[in-house]
Amino acid sequence: MILLPRSTRVFAVDLICRDMFLSFVAPILFIGLQSSTYLTQGNLATSCREQGCAAAPMRRESEVLIYSQNVRGLNEDKEESILSTMRRSDVFCYAIQETWREGDGIMENDGFTLIYHGSSKSTKGGRMSGGLCLVLNKAATKAWKAAGSEVLRFGNRTMAVRMRVTDMKKRPVDLLMVNSYAPIGQADEKVRAVFFEHLEICVNSKRSKEKLILAMDTNSSMGVRKSESDSVLGPYGVEHVNEAGREFYDFCSTNQLRAASTFFPKRRYQTWIHPCSRLGHQIDHFLVSKDSFASVMDCHTLGAQLHGSDHFPLRMKFRIARRLRKQHDPKTAGRINREKLRGPDCAKDFANKVEEKIIQSGQQCSYDTLVNAIKDAADENLRSEARRRPSWFEAQEEELRLLIQRRDTALSIYNMIAKELRNTVTKGGQRKMQNTLKKKKVDLQNARRDLQRGVRRAKQCWIDIRVEGMKKGAKDPRAYWSAVSDLRDGMSNSKPVFPLKFKKDDGSTCTTPKENAEVVQKHFHKLYNAKSNADESILDEVRQRTIREDMAETPNEEEIAKALKRAKDGKAAGDSGVPVGMVKALLCSDAIFSRFVDCVVEFWNTETCPDEWLVGVLKLIPKKGDLGDPNNWRGIMLLEVCSKVVGTIISERIQAMLGEIGLECQSGFSKLRGGSDARFSLKTGLQKRKEHGLGSWVLFVDLVKAFDTVPRDMLDSVLGKWVSLQNCGI
Repeated sequence: MILLPRSTRVFAVDLICRDMFLSFVAPILFIGLQSSTYLTQGNLATSCREQGCAAAPMRRESEVLIYSQNVRGLNEDKEESILSTMRRSDVFCYAIQETWREGDGIMENDGFTLIYHGSSKSTKGGRMSGGLCLVLNKAATKAWKAAGSEVLRFGNRTMAVRMRVTDMKKRPVDLLMVNSYAPIGQADEKVRAVFFEHLEICVNSKRSKEKLILAMDTNSSMGVRKSESDSVLGPYGVEHVNEAGREFYDFCSTNQLRAASTFFPKRRYQTWIHPCSRLGHQIDHFLVSKDSFASVMDCHTLGAQLHGSDHFPLRMKFRIARRLRKQHDPKTAGRINREKLRGPDCAKDFANKVEEKIIQSGQQCSYDTLVNAIKDAADENLRSEARRRPSWFEAQEEELRLLIQRRDTALSIYNMIAKELRNTVTKGGQRKMQNTLKKKKVDLQNARRDLQRGVRRAKQCWIDIRVEGMKKGAKDPRAYWSAVSDLRDGMSNSKPVFPLKFKKDDGSTCTTPKENAEVVQKHFHKLYNAKSNADESILDEVRQRTIREDMAETPNEEEIAKALKRAKDGKAAGDSGVPVGMVKALLCSDAIFSRFVDCVVEFWNTETCPDEWLVGVLKLIPKKGDLGDPNNWRGIMLLEVCSKVVGTIISERIQAMLGEIGLECQSGFSKLRGGSDARFSLKTGLQKRKEHGLGSWVLFVDLVKAFDTVPRDMLDSVLGKWVSLQNCGI
């Protein structure tokens, strides 16, 4: 985001014009990326010389958690389950193999970034096969953008992203995060040769001083260390080796890669269990470059097959910086759930809490005091630990939670009995356990089937509700288009992401956020400061009207309340971070709303406003065409709620004046009129002329960047022909 200060004079004029926001663009502020995860002491419990790594001393470390798993199909349910795991365990990056999704893309879901690399190959049944995905949390997303939002793809089975994080001394640490899915051992030799060729190109793309992390489903068993000279494998793991594993070992040895999970003593090493022999195999690995291996603090297999997959997830703890304490802020746990304010009781409690916070502060109720009280009240009353669910899930949440609990219980029992079967020695005991295992497998299959049916019912219910909304289109166009928008966006919370990679004047592509920001600053500075060729002498031909002194009257509480109620919920907040819904909740308490009224009246009478009112947060929205061209991005300005209330009051008063002295032919920016009315009149006139055999000539004029090139200084002079500009917020 770009913070753009604005002058007080232009502030009021722009509010009248609505879409004319800025008079100049200030220098762009950058927020440095901080390390995302703060961890406690790391203890590498291995023996130095026997295992090829040095034991780390007991010290405070900064580390991030990285997960990897073959999920065998990344549907919406598994996507939400993975995001839940990342929230709960504060996972920096989750590498996923076998998504079964087609094509490449970047999506955003509740603050997480999902980078896909799909496959064009399908199975005999028609579904896609293969596919990769890297899921980044907020900190990892910032690190990815700091490195230039670069996505590298090597064939259909390997992808990588570059990330740049900083340590406590503000030194950059570059990461190359690779995700790969190898062919099975029985695959054609040409397929395997092409895969290793692409993988080697990927590994060789590692830059100097860049730390390489490679998350893989190798589909092969490399075994464990057999000699002291072995630098690829450690002494821990599943000893089984196959031909594909030997081939993979040679590749790792040639490229100086180490299998991290084989260097740490753990209770479990297998990442996949053969469905027939029920023997465990270690086919999933974290491979790191030799010069990055000292940063690996821990790596092991989790004990549960998460997300409905037959693969166990791998978990690696990777060091980023030193002597960095983990900070726990109880206020930042969970998220602010603004939906709670829809309930009248909750809104009233929230307003009372704001009043209580103001009294506790013991300060005079200024705008800053009011904003701080609203934020503190939101932390106490609106913070929710529950994660955001898709809208189709919320409609049938109670039923689906019961089905999920039943599925998870059946899976836990099945895994427990399977483990006991592997530890049973006697044949009689094995037969008994096998019979029990078959029954529990049936229970698990039934639980999974019931959950799938429940999900289908919930999604069908979601679709039916939107279809009913479309049927109301004749009476309620807003409900119609809202339903169409929901159906178009789909049921998932994922949204497409468009990386910022603008083109410089010389045609080259920006590689860093700073370069992107410089291009955007230059573009919007030119756009918002474009000089019009307006002839100021034309103002002498505009006759002076009788000055309307009533326009300068101080707004009363009723007028301010009406303007606040007109503000739309769900809109993004301005510089202070206080959204519309929280301010509208103040209407539930006369005492606290009167304090809000005082802030508006004080600005109206003194013409001095808080600094937040003079700052607009510029948000870029992609349009179409080449997104490297800044002209194909729309700038949306996020303003303070209180300042927009003042703008609404001024706009309403001018609308009332236009109703008396305005032009009858004007449809835009007129009360109870719009562009559709003008189109209807034009279309009707053309049809009538055609019916009478008369020809028509119509001139359509579209002014390029019309709102951005209006001469703002002349607006003052035009308004001065009707109203007094003193003490009316202008």
